[in-house]
Amino acid sequence: MNNLKINVIDGIMGSGKSTAIINHVKYITQTTPTQKILIVLLYHKEIARYSSALAKYGKFTSISESIIYKKGALEKALNDNKNIICTQALFLEHNEIFQAHCNDYILIIDEVINSAIQQVQLPTYNIVEKSDNENKVKTTTYTFTSNDIDIMLEQKMLLLSDDNLIHWNNEYDKESIYTLLKDFFSNSTIYLQQNINYNSTNTKYVFIKTIPIELFKTFQDIYILTYLWNAQIMKYYFDMNNSTYRYLEPLEVFTAESLSFEFQIINKNFNFDIAKLFKANAKKLINMPTTEKKQLYSYKNSNNNTINLSYSFYNTQIQEEENHIVLSQLKNNIKNVIENIFKLPAKDRKIMWTIYKEYTNLIVKKQFGKPKCRHLNMDNFVSISSKGTNDFADRNVLIYLVDRYINPVLKNFINSKCKKFNIEFDENLYSLSELIQWIWRSQIRNNKPIYLYIASLRMFNLFNDWLNDSI
Repeated sequence: MNNLKINVIDGIMGSGKSTAIINHVKYITQTTPTQKILIVLLYHKEIARYSSALAKYGKFTSISESIIYKKGALEKALNDNKNIICTQALFLEHNEIFQAHCNDYILIIDEVINSAIQQVQLPTYNIVEKSDNENKVKTTTYTFTSNDIDIMLEQKMLLLSDDNLIHWNNEYDKESIYTLLKDFFSNSTIYLQQNINYNSTNTKYVFIKTIPIELFKTFQDIYILTYLWNAQIMKYYFDMNNSTYRYLEPLEVFTAESLSFEFQIINKNFNFDIAKLFKANAKKLINMPTTEKKQLYSYKNSNNNTINLSYSFYNTQIQEEENHIVLSQLKNNIKNVIENIFKLPAKDRKIMWTIYKEYTNLIVKKQFGKPKCRHLNMDNFVSISSKGTNDFADRNVLIYLVDRYINPVLKNFINSKCKKFNIEFDENLYSLSELIQWIWRSQIRNNKPIYLYIASLRMFNLFNDWLNDSI
């Protein structure tokens, strides 16, 4: 496949995307039994669901969590021309194996792989040296820096293409400590980018890793299941590789074969948006404090400067004494919302909450003299990036404490690569998509009411506009 054309099944949560693609796979295995299929899923738990649904179709090999030697199982299944179900992690870890075997496979990805573009750090290595006494060894940890990269570029150990893709120079044959980086640069697609925060961090370069586009070009056809495709990092990954898209959606239709209704994949009807009906129903199920209660959404530090709940606030600004008052206000807001606004009896509260994981202690422990938040703990914490799971489908009280943005390094990289196609990253849509996915981990996915507090005014407005069909 030279020119990538991606089949995008873009449907709102609960619209039947997975069921429709399973039915499509059944159809393929019945009408074209020699066609090989690879299904890539986000979690191991999903493998069991797909395996069960396809048990009588296509003789699928499932590479599940219970298999210890997954690489061996994968190679055997491919050599035996089997249909395969595996996780995204396995797909990415062994992409070279898939490239070598999958030129006659259809690829189905249920939930986007947003790590298609990611920021990575230069690796560190433990260097073992023998001391004068050969019975003793000395271990030194070496951390590579931007200065090392400058040296490697100057000595032409590394070569840069016009688009700043880094290539290892195989003709350079001198042994040095930099040889340790050969696999890092040879086995991955790594781009060099100037650090926009160079003056404040003393780190001159940042490194962006992408999935080799050759992996996707291997397959006969590709289907990707998602919601809000235009918000997904993976979409921009394909944009920068000049891909085109065919838009599909699930629809429940009556079939003569089964004499019943079942979900099938059809071309997307842009004149009728089923999401409008979905949102109208969701509005009836969602209870949120209004923005008239300004103290729930507006934050100012002791210097009267406006604060938002971005990563930089939790990462650095919170350390400054004038911002401690914001943490106190946030904890008071959580207590007030749960106890006085939602007014659910304690026995009926099934809470889920989120913040950037590395800063959970700001909420669940006493910090800067501010008491811990007694309603939130690590047992009811749900990752900010949670998606594609039903593990929290009993939760009815939701506390979202983040003003979500994409990593600015990734945003700059995406915009630089997509500029020639007149495409710019839609940050608001990205933020909204991440929030919606998190909310729909709760019991609203089962058409049950939820009580939702979005502590960021920007995020509240994005979600409210989406609910009211303004986005």
